[in-house]
Amino acid sequence: MRTPPSSGAAPFQPRPAIRTDIFREGSGREHVRLSQGREKVQLAVSGASLLDAPYLLTELAIPDDIARPRLAAVAAFNRLSQGRFNAGPSRPEARASPRLSLVLRALDGYLAGASQRHIAISLFGPTRVEGEWRDPASYLRDRVRRAISRGRYMMTSGYLELLRG
Repeated sequence: MRTPPSSGAAPFQPRPAIRTDIFREGSGREHVRLSQGREKVQLAVSGASLLDAPYLLTELAIPDDIARPRLAAVAAFNRLSQGRFNAGPSRPEARASPRLSLVLRALDGYLAGASQRHIAISLFGPTRVEGEWRDPASYLRDRVRRAISRGRYMMTSGYLELLRG
């Protein structure tokens, strides 16, 4: 929202120490990723731009089967927005999340039309890509291709594996 929903509401502004990545769709909707160390939160913002310090609103009615992950995301968002950082994963399933995070970030880049090289730079940084992209073994290129392929699979039907545990 562009106006405060209540008298005590404060506009959201990412703190300078928090990495903030923003992807804007042609429709104006923004996908925002906030991260600091192991804390990561992704937001979908519509109706305003995060760059304009909006007042953020979200749904509060959450089905039981997804309440715990959503509440963990809200807690992480609160820690990041207040400048408090968690030292590590707070749940056992978080150990598998770095690979899933890489796959989802690669998928986001692919869906946005980014080249595989640009996706690699986003995932691994420009220095590593510059040094390894043209390596004859193609390890880095293969890793990006596999991440995109896995992301496309997860998007179409693989997400059911996650839901089944």
